[in-house]
Amino acid sequence: MINAILQSSLYKKHCQADKILMPLSVVLGVTVGAIVSGNNELSPNYRPVSSIMGWTYFFMWAISFWPQVITNYKNQSTLGLAPDKLIYDVVGFVCLVLYECFMYFVPVVREAYAYTHDGKIPEVEINDVWFAAHSMLLTFIVIGQMIYYDGKEQMPTTGAIILSSVLGIVIALGLVSVYMAREVDCLVCSFLNWLYLLSSIKVLITVLKFYPQVLSNLRRKSTQGWNIYGTWLDLTGSILSILQLTLDCYDQNDWKGVEGNFVKMALGVISGSYDIIFIIQHYILYPNTGDDRVVEGSAAGGVELKYTKVVQDDGDGDDAASV
Repeated sequence: MINAILQSSLYKKHCQADKILMPLSVVLGVTVGAIVSGNNELSPNYRPVSSIMGWTYFFMWAISFWPQVITNYKNQSTLGLAPDKLIYDVVGFVCLVLYECFMYFVPVVREAYAYTHDGKIPEVEINDVWFAAHSMLLTFIVIGQMIYYDGKEQMPTTGAIILSSVLGIVIALGLVSVYMAREVDCLVCSFLNWLYLLSSIKVLITVLKFYPQVLSNLRRKSTQGWNIYGTWLDLTGSILSILQLTLDCYDQNDWKGVEGNFVKMALGVISGSYDIIFIIQHYILYPNTGDDRVVEGSAAGGVELKYTKVVQDDGDGDDAASV
């Protein structure tokens, strides 16, 4: 049954479809970026450039989630994907959604930020908000796939559950402290500090969340189940994100903008660094095991996966070999 699926023309078309996601992201980013006016605080000549970079990295980061969703669907399994990463992602993207939404949509928060940053507004764009919301949605979709396809076979470790719970408690206690400080301090300023706490936790989560996947690949000596096209999209998006924030600050002659959107800069640097590790694992360390199709096994405990690998089609239609 598995061999029949791997040899089907529909499966091969899906594999080839992954390769068009990069140019699709560029086309969408340039088109939307050229239409949307962009940040009015930027100079008129640079504003469309920033808008195009922002929307292009948004589409690359957003679309980078979809190859993994498609891979899971094709395999009818999430084996090879580390469940700990998804637990961390839930906490991280909740923090990111709250931070970006309050910084972009709430006037009193933006005013408080400007008051503490020499009148400069937060370097948060609408595409940042949409990315955060989309990422959280896709995370829950992949978690749903993991529960539906693999159930108890793909369970997060106790350590990941405890750490995520502790971070959740820290977030809740921070919000309580903001409420209690309303009598003795500026409520909005205290709330602003709570948002900074959220951004710091998101950065911490980004440092942690990719490690289980790196370790899983290392233990299995394979990148089976991990879609590499998503990694390339994420890396390119990270580079554009860092570039946009840097050029925005240069245009406004305000390098405090990096501090104001430190989470964006940190996410780009950390995610990009991990992407390079995944690329090295896929193409250099384990080049003969890089197919994203998985049959059975577990990524959580480092169990070696049994999989079916497709060799180059020699024209006789019998191109599947068990490994």
